[in-house]
Amino acid sequence: MTPTLFDKFAKDSIGFAVASDLESVPEEPGVYAWYLPLKGDASTDLLRFLSTLQSNVEFSIPATEISGSGRQRRFSIERNPPVFDLGSPAVQNLSESITPSRLQALANLVLVLSFFSEPIYVGMTEADKGLRSRLKQHLQSVNTFDEDSKWSGSFRTRIAKILNDGKFLKQCLIAYMPLPTSMLGEDSARVLEHILIRSVRPAQSVRG
Repeated sequence: MTPTLFDKFAKDSIGFAVASDLESVPEEPGVYAWYLPLKGDASTDLLRFLSTLQSNVEFSIPATEISGSGRQRRFSIERNPPVFDLGSPAVQNLSESITPSRLQALANLVLVLSFFSEPIYVGMTEADKGLRSRLKQHLQSVNTFDEDSKWSGSFRTRIAKILNDGKFLKQCLIAYMPLPTSMLGEDSARVLEHILIRSVRPAQSVRG
């Protein structure tokens, strides 16, 4: 079988990380995206896992309406959380058959599949700061809520507020792609960030 463009390029280009361990992320310029983690309580049974997953996503789903103008935008939160039919025969049958060890494996798979969702934020870093340093910067001193009615401030302040949890970023999943300046030139990361924000429309990105 002839290797495709995806085989030759994409599989070797995109990396994945969790916010708690960024040491494997390279110190090169590039683009990155943050994802909401789909995480539930896998300590007991499937019904508890689904119910806590539903409540966690409902609590942390980002804004879907945007109004105002400028680099710092105001957000009107509209939530559209998933609703699981816990009383359905399918769920009941699965609940009876899934053992605790299998439930933990299922929970881990759901967490990984968070990458199937729309990212909450797309960003970039240029040659003066590598991806690893930039991502760590986002995680430093995540601010808790205050009386800032304009929703202004740094990345970590805005995102923590919108997600209603000052520690939420530390649970997120991250996809990243290093872009050595020799590949497309010094402006490549900013151009790609512009394309992604305009195309994907992540709820918490302020540029575009």
